[in-house]
Amino acid sequence: MLFPKICKRVKDIGTISSRQFQRRIRNKIELLNNSLPIATNFIKIQPSPQSNPIALLKSPDKQLHSTITNNNCSYIEPCDSNTTLNLTNKFHASISIDLIQQIRKWAVQFNVSHGCANEMLNILRNTGQEVPKDIRTILREHKAVRPISEIKNGSYLNLGICNIVQPHLLKQINNITNNIMIKLSFSIDGLPLGKNSKSQFWPILMSFINLTIFKKKIFPVGIFHSFNSKPGDINEYLGPFIHELNHILTYGIQINNKQINFEIAHIVADAPAKAFLLNVKNHNGYFSCTSCEVEGEYLDRICFLDLFAPLRTDNSFRLKTNAEYHKDGFSPLIDLPIDITKKKTNENVGGKKDSLSLALFKLRKSVPAEFARLPRSLDDVEYWKATEFREFLLYTGIIVLKSNIKKEQYNHLLILFVSVRILCSDNNFSTYYDLASKLLIEFVQSYSCIYGSKFVSYNVHSLIHLPFFVNLHGPLDNFNAFKYENYLQTLKKSMKCCRFPLAEILNKVLAFEGEELKTSLNNDSFIESFKIDKNLSNFRFTYYNKVTLKSNNYTLCCDNIKDQCIILENEDIVMIKNIYKLNSKNDKTTK
Repeated sequence: MLFPKICKRVKDIGTISSRQFQRRIRNKIELLNNSLPIATNFIKIQPSPQSNPIALLKSPDKQLHSTITNNNCSYIEPCDSNTTLNLTNKFHASISIDLIQQIRKWAVQFNVSHGCANEMLNILRNTGQEVPKDIRTILREHKAVRPISEIKNGSYLNLGICNIVQPHLLKQINNITNNIMIKLSFSIDGLPLGKNSKSQFWPILMSFINLTIFKKKIFPVGIFHSFNSKPGDINEYLGPFIHELNHILTYGIQINNKQINFEIAHIVADAPAKAFLLNVKNHNGYFSCTSCEVEGEYLDRICFLDLFAPLRTDNSFRLKTNAEYHKDGFSPLIDLPIDITKKKTNENVGGKKDSLSLALFKLRKSVPAEFARLPRSLDDVEYWKATEFREFLLYTGIIVLKSNIKKEQYNHLLILFVSVRILCSDNNFSTYYDLASKLLIEFVQSYSCIYGSKFVSYNVHSLIHLPFFVNLHGPLDNFNAFKYENYLQTLKKSMKCCRFPLAEILNKVLAFEGEELKTSLNNDSFIESFKIDKNLSNFRFTYYNKVTLKSNNYTLCCDNIKDQCIILENEDIVMIKNIYKLNSKNDKTTK
């Protein structure tokens, strides 16, 4: 009696265990080895003392010709089929591994969707490349387990401070001194994930502010997600983070017999997030100023006209001496060894409409590459980003407004311009701190006279407290929120599906961190990126059209007037004509 053949259902590769995956790989290799024809006329290449075996495997045709020509065939002899088979398998394995590493880097760097990546893998397989069918197999290298707990109003992913920070410190340990004190900066803010739902993230982000090698690096240490609102219980939300933070503040981290210590420099948040973290009244309340005990007045809105109210202190905050300011319960930040009133900072964002818009458009051709955005029309002012307001206040505003608003208003703007430029300056903020403080008080005092008392809102009143925070933390750029906001957008763009947001964002964060740790260190060059001028370059000199400096991210260009002018230390203004480097082992100076 004949029985029908039973076809066993094969599981998808993304659902099998690692042991099953390894078994499949072994079976596939055995099948390929058994299916290869027996070779009889292959040749074996014996590496000469002058040749490089690694380079030989990467480009066999070129190296084979070189070996035959230079060594009179003395290193070529017949070989048996087993040796040839092993050499062929090793060659294909090396090519396959290198290709898979490049695919993994590409998928992570450009945040490629799984559908797009799988289609590309299918194309490669059709051309004979030995690659997996599913991109999840390639990205499996960065898989790790992190706890996701259910808390009030949503779920919390605890990435962990040590889990995220230690690999990066280990990579840069040779550039870190023993017993160093690293200053930590934190930022907490909400991030809506879509326009058609209330789904949102509340990430806890961290950065180092006194290590130049980590100047632009943001570390996500925890992420809360909810489909409808912000965290319902601030203590439950910040509990794991506060517990681990207290541990590293007390004991630090030891890597390769080097002790690394930490302290909190500041916590950056906008007004709503700061009120949420401190568990106090929102910024539209009568006693909502987080720096002083001023009482607001209602003039169509809450206004703050008293400029000399007593300042809040760490002791008064912990004892809740101003009952109208606090809500029921306590902020979890009081469990940290910090001065609450000094460690929290605000997020700094700091006439004739048609003629102003025209003047802004004329400046577009002169704005260098260091500015993130070109000037836009005032018709789009409601869509301006924070960097555009900063550019308008510190650079373009005093140019385009000079002949387009009243003289009294323009002089009033100059007071704000001078004071903010002082507070942004690395060299002058400490010298002219008192001057900036007096100018900002004068600006807020005259604000009500020029524009009306009802416009002295929370944001205008907060200007008088800026010098206090600059005196504590350094220039304004030391504690602005631009880098955190940029990272929030990176998190948002990495989301492809909102069914399991925390599981997806965990995979994306770990993949990004893993690929970043693989990049090699390049501390020798002071150039971040460049573009070579092939028309002028020769065997003696390499000419550059454009270079970007690593130290300050400045762009220098030879053929674009916007990036061609620089100012020297002696205040001379010069124009760059050529940037070149001598192709010599002894002299590597770029001029």
